[in-house]
Amino acid sequence: MVLTGQAESGSTLISALQQQQKTGQIPLDLRAHAPMAVKLGKLKTRKVKILGKCKLVVDSLSPNNINIKANNCKFRLKL
Repeated sequence: MVLTGQAESGSTLISALQQQQKTGQIPLDLRAHAPMAVKLGKLKTRKVKILGKCKLVVDSLSPNNINIKANNCKFRLKL
């Protein structure tokens, strides 16, 4: 999965991120927009979009080992 985002530059932000990494409590806001269709045998539904918003707390930003410590997610369908 490709992740993109925005970040403000500055020493205060970098310092805060380094401190969060030391404590293992890194907050992330995630938004997802994904098309989905259901197929049951020969019956296939039309595509709908799933819109999701999650507020996560992870323990690391390492690409190989991220554990989600807390989450608050909401999803809805857009027809």
